[in-house]
Amino acid sequence: MTPKDYVASMKANASRRVYTEIDIPSAVTTACQTVGLKLSDLLTELNEKDWAEFLVSYLKPRLHPVLISLLESDTVAIGTIDSPFPDASITSMENGYAILFSTGMREFVYRLARIIATRFSIADQSVEVELHETARLVAEVFWWFQETNVAHGADYAINEAQRQVANNLAMEAESFLLCHEIGHIASDTPGILEELSDDLPGVDRVEHLDEFIADFFGTMFVLGTREDDQSSADAIALQFRYAGIEFVLQIYQCLEKIGIDFSDSHPPAAERLAFIRNAIHRRCADEESWLGLSTIAGGIEGIFDNILAILDSPQEHAQYYERKAAELLDDLNSALRECSGGMVPDYVSFHPLAGKIFARGYPEFVIERVAQVAADFFVDVYAEDQEDAGDSSEQWIRLQQFKLLLSFVQKMPEGAVKERFMAALGCPVE
Repeated sequence: MTPKDYVASMKANASRRVYTEIDIPSAVTTACQTVGLKLSDLLTELNEKDWAEFLVSYLKPRLHPVLISLLESDTVAIGTIDSPFPDASITSMENGYAILFSTGMREFVYRLARIIATRFSIADQSVEVELHETARLVAEVFWWFQETNVAHGADYAINEAQRQVANNLAMEAESFLLCHEIGHIASDTPGILEELSDDLPGVDRVEHLDEFIADFFGTMFVLGTREDDQSSADAIALQFRYAGIEFVLQIYQCLEKIGIDFSDSHPPAAERLAFIRNAIHRRCADEESWLGLSTIAGGIEGIFDNILAILDSPQEHAQYYERKAAELLDDLNSALRECSGGMVPDYVSFHPLAGKIFARGYPEFVIERVAQVAADFFVDVYAEDQEDAGDSSEQWIRLQQFKLLLSFVQKMPEGAVKERFMAALGCPVE
């Protein structure tokens, strides 16, 4: 089987997701309207374009012609598979290499990039969100990842300038993930270890050496090595390129912090970060050049340091989180009361109210409340044959509140998040 056949086979075996208007967040719809982009054009782009191939096109202006020729040859095949699980991988074959990039990886990186971008103060626009709120948003993305293996999280305010920062950061981060895999191809070159000996001080020469070399090549590919790459003269563009590299590894540090183990396949993210910083620092003309290149990355590191500290010791902000969660549950209970008790549940009023409430986050608290509503309903169901079944009017309200939540969850987009809420309602998806 050729690399191209392998990629085609993997793509065919993955159930291809077809995006519709209901899948596009309102914030994205608004952004499209702002720049005059038709939503139908965006959907066509999402449904027809292979994201990994798009990334290669995005990177071509900064890649060496020899590398471009290799990527366009039959020796290498690159493609995107429709999978919610964030993943990027390379398979070495008898006659080449196959690189696969999941749609879930793109969504995961972009969701985190948007949150981090809200910490950026651009021009006269100040940062309005407190750091502990940013930490909560990041933590909830990782919470959903642990629960469902997909990217999900709360809604929040973000301005147009911050959205552009998120786009730039995500594109460079995803480019590094792809270039890291391409770096594995370069690392198979005979004699490459001797060639890079000056760039590998302190690196474990036995375990995961291939990953350090792939990181090195991936970093060099992202930063760009072509003299005719005009954007290389743009200091801001270079800062974002390097920041995207560190951003990926900061994400891996967070994943390690919450207990996800990559040690079988990769060295610790902190070691990878230290290696890349050392290698690139050595290539800068002087300290001023290094500080200039790493400006944005340094700011992102500071944000992640604070977020990791809060995740490590949330007690300092526990009262804030508990108060906000209690406010959310009060609003959910109020919506359930207002929309139940009549002849039929008021689905029309409840759905938009619930949409806004669920979008605020605090999933552990929301899922617990959803499960409690379901438990109260099923207690009534099992007690129907008993004489002391209780007040029928209260049972009627509990039935309606269960139906309100069930109808709302049933209208969620298909996927792991919906399945998690359906399970909380006692209606697991088969």
